[in-house]
Amino acid sequence: EVSATDAQIDQLVGKWVLSATIGGNNTDFKMELTNSDAGLAGTLSTQFGDAELSNIGFDGQTLNFTATFDMMGQVFDLKGSGEVKGKEMKGSLSNDMMGDTAFIGKKE
Repeated sequence: EVSATDAQIDQLVGKWVLSATIGGNNTDFKMELTNSDAGLAGTLSTQFGDAELSNIGFDGQTLNFTATFDMMGQVFDLKGSGEVKGKEMKGSLSNDMMGDTAFIGKKE
């Protein structure tokens, strides 16, 4: 459910680079968000492959999403939540295997 203003959504839409440390390695994820009549949509590109975003929610401050990956037939969800301030985002990524990982994001 989106209760953000159009201006806030416009600021969110676009290309982001999310940086996280996973297993001791610095990893960059590329996230692209788009907006249409159907609502927010997006993709997350990672070393594990690309994922469509689902369950996207944005209230003007916090972005929530789920990225579903298919790695050689194994499907897993990565849940993300980030606080958006202008062109910066701070939050965490989590899944059952790796637990919670903090990330910082910058809009390109």
